[in-house]
Amino acid sequence: MIDPSAALAFSVFKNRGVFALPVGSGVSRAAQIPTGWEVVLNLTRRVAALEGVPDQVDRAAWHQERFGEPPNYSKLLDALAQTAEERRSILHAVIEPSAEDLAEGRKTPTRAHRAIARLVRDGLDILADRGYFSGEEIAACEAFGVTPYVPKPLTSNAKAEGRFGKQDFTYLSDQDVYRCPAGSPSPRRMTTVEKGLTLHCYWDRASCQAWALKPQCTPNVERRVTRWEHEAVIDTKQGRMP
Repeated sequence: MIDPSAALAFSVFKNRGVFALPVGSGVSRAAQIPTGWEVVLNLTRRVAALEGVPDQVDRAAWHQERFGEPPNYSKLLDALAQTAEERRSILHAVIEPSAEDLAEGRKTPTRAHRAIARLVRDGLDILADRGYFSGEEIAACEAFGVTPYVPKPLTSNAKAEGRFGKQDFTYLSDQDVYRCPAGSPSPRRMTTVEKGLTLHCYWDRASCQAWALKPQCTPNVERRVTRWEHEAVIDTKQGRMP
């Protein structure tokens, strides 16, 4: 009688593109990286602290009583962060290892991670969760010949507030400009480095202020769009998503 595990392993190896390996945040729990729900509870604690409330034994119950609904990841981030960069920073602080983490063996690859890496090395593709991938990881996959599939990050709350989101701006690589919803080009104006990432910033104040629908785009003087130096890699991978 063939061992079921051996039969499955053989089938996965011989039938590329047929099987999927769903990997949630729980696979990283052994590396002491919080699960999705633990991240939500951590954000709930921060919201409570902003309101001057001491830490609660049952953070979810406190949120339910205070706001009349269970804690929600996106809504909590909106309460704690005003920009896409702040939202990314909050999540990266949770999942990225610090020097102390590395020294004590936390947030480092486990046997499960290494097993998945071997599968990837042997030709499997990667489907990234919207909340748990970074541009650096996608670029690293590309460098090793791994095919990542990633959904479009939703790091801005502009859409939720009824305004145009970044997805409404089109990047024109041959001109290095963004075409805004009004059809006007926004050239690159500035480059900064944040948390080790080189970011280019695009805007055109004159076009913004002359547009009748500006209130639907930004409450600021002009709308600025930020682009990571390797964002073209992410754009290509997102094109594979349905």
